[in-house]
Amino acid sequence: MCIYYPLDATKEYTVGNLEAVMSLVGVSYKGEAVAGVMYQPFIEQSDGKGTTIWGMIGMGAYGFTYKPRNDGKLIVATTRTHGTPEVEKAIELIKPDQVIRVGGAGHKVLILLEGRADMYLFPTPGTKKWDTCAPEVAVRCVGGSLTDKFGKTIPYFKNSPAPNKDGVLCTLKDHQKYVDMLKDVFK
Repeated sequence: MCIYYPLDATKEYTVGNLEAVMSLVGVSYKGEAVAGVMYQPFIEQSDGKGTTIWGMIGMGAYGFTYKPRNDGKLIVATTRTHGTPEVEKAIELIKPDQVIRVGGAGHKVLILLEGRADMYLFPTPGTKKWDTCAPEVAVRCVGGSLTDKFGKTIPYFKNSPAPNKDGVLCTLKDHQKYVDMLKDVFK
């Protein structure tokens, strides 16, 4: 079993972009993400506390109201500060109606869960296991997928490579469609 728990979006923290900062606690078992907590400490809700999402595979995810998007537009959330030609080429290929550039892997997943975007796309190395383990649980609990850019499950073993070497593709629907589209970019 592995537990991942660092602060996500430390760069955003240093520049005062506190909405993007989250504490992510992910638990894996036999290499699979099975439980997680996503906590947004600096954004107060009506109860005076930060946003907290928690979930466990087979039991569900809680602490948010899932709001799937249904307007027929495609909105992609991607990096604000770590753009590369590969990222831009992938976005160009997907042809979204809108691109939201924000910091923090957990924050991007929260944007999907809140219905502000349809996809989190970062198809290059950079995210770590602790960036994706807890968010993957929440996404899977609502029927979505968080994989690498090739549609492969991200392994969460103790000795797995620290950066997710093939990036992240996270969607709430039509995941395989986007994996297939990206194959033209990433052969």
